[in-house]
Amino acid sequence: MILRIRDIEELYNIKYDEESDFESDYPLPRWYHKVRNYALTELDDSDVSRCVRQEIFLEYTVPEALKRLELEPLCGSYDGQMIFTFLNLDENCWMNNKDLIEEAYLKIAQARTKISKMSIGFDEGLVDEEDKVDKIRMCDALLEKLQQIRLQD
Repeated sequence: MILRIRDIEELYNIKYDEESDFESDYPLPRWYHKVRNYALTELDDSDVSRCVRQEIFLEYTVPEALKRLELEPLCGSYDGQMIFTFLNLDENCWMNNKDLIEEAYLKIAQARTKISKMSIGFDEGLVDEEDKVDKIRMCDALLEKLQQIRLQD
């Protein structure tokens, strides 16, 4: 079953006020008004990353983000955005969604391996060796963070 964000809202009995977000002067409510009508699989990488960053239905958005990361380790509106989003996700979000930690750890480790084997060049998404090292370090920092959370049990 392919779920739209509005379907997930219904699962949680969330009553969404379409009119107020549609007419909002702020970009986040207007963005949410737009994306809630799409299935997670139909959103672009940037929108999925933003859903995770905004902590929107993490039990649904994190697995979708991990699928994309598995296909393209540098996915996002800029290279490495999804990894950066996960790295900056609050520890409590991971603690509240512990069932996602093992899958995330595995997918990040796989992404790290893929990045380490990438060639330098814009076609690969890596500007230079320093850029490659930075992406690998982000993966390492995220793996360390996830490992620390795993050990808190």
